[in-house]
Amino acid sequence: VEHALAEHDEVAEVRGERVDDRLKTEGICCFVVAKPGVEAGPKLMIRLNRHVRERIGPIAVPKEIRFVDRLR
Repeated sequence: VEHALAEHDEVAEVRGERVDDRLKTEGICCFVVAKPGVEAGPKLMIRLNRHVRERIGPIAVPKEIRFVDRLR
């Protein structure tokens, strides 16, 4: 999932972390740094989810995408 997101033209950096929900299902939360000039928001999130769905499949779409200024 991280690799697919990193391929996207509007993404500068990405890091994924495993998350579990209350139903004990596993997923991924991705922290994304958008490239300069790209507006990080709901429209970008839709484009990134679509990109992952097309590259890998619907099961790989992150449970959450959080936009950050930099990765730690």
